[in-house]
Amino acid sequence: MTSICRVVRYERGARKDVTDEVPREAQVYLDVNGERAATFSCSPVDLEALGVGHLVTSGFLHVRDELQNVQVLGGCDIIIDVRAAPRAGRGAGGLAPGGPPGQRPGGVASRGETPFGADVLLAAMDRLIAMGDVFRRTGGAHFAALIDPARGCEPCVFFEDIGRLNAIDKAAGGGFLGGIDLGRAGLAVSCRVSRDAVGKAARAGLPLIVSRAGPSDGAIALAVELGVTLVGFARGQRMNVYTHERRVV
Repeated sequence: MTSICRVVRYERGARKDVTDEVPREAQVYLDVNGERAATFSCSPVDLEALGVGHLVTSGFLHVRDELQNVQVLGGCDIIIDVRAAPRAGRGAGGLAPGGPPGQRPGGVASRGETPFGADVLLAAMDRLIAMGDVFRRTGGAHFAALIDPARGCEPCVFFEDIGRLNAIDKAAGGGFLGGIDLGRAGLAVSCRVSRDAVGKAARAGLPLIVSRAGPSDGAIALAVELGVTLVGFARGQRMNVYTHERRVV
């Protein structure tokens, strides 16, 4: 979803008025069982996946039966309204990923030991780069996708968003809503991998993250602790496996 704006372009000493395509941004609210849980500055598409995915990557939702309903309400405000089955000790608050430095995120889900072929990861990244329509047109979006080694380079789900963590939430939410076993899927992203990104993947049960960019040292440390395989700089015919390399074959 994009908009057209007027810009003044300077090129080789010349100035001219042109139009440019930019990604749209909106403020969207997440309500869970009638309680305000989060606010996003995001691309205003695929909002059901965003809201549900945020709850999955925050450790709030674990299985599909817990989700009763999700709908997007328009009007003066855009609201993702989620209804979830009550569970002891669970409230809508405290959904922000991560926590203080050094603190292990709560609600970390179990992960499988599915092997991922190195050639599949590299081919999948090339495929996803080609699919990034909003990025290609505007240069202002990140992508996140779920990949299944059995499907080759074709993603199970693919989303773009102006926010990298929003894109991760959308991928997790799309997989959750689609009945994909997150414990056997890999998360592929276009962006730098931060500690927050690793925490989201771990709480969703995703065993592997592969990125075209690199990780931070905090992301590497948390991935070691939580058993997540972290792959960076997946470009062309090379990549770096930073943690738990047993899953890459």
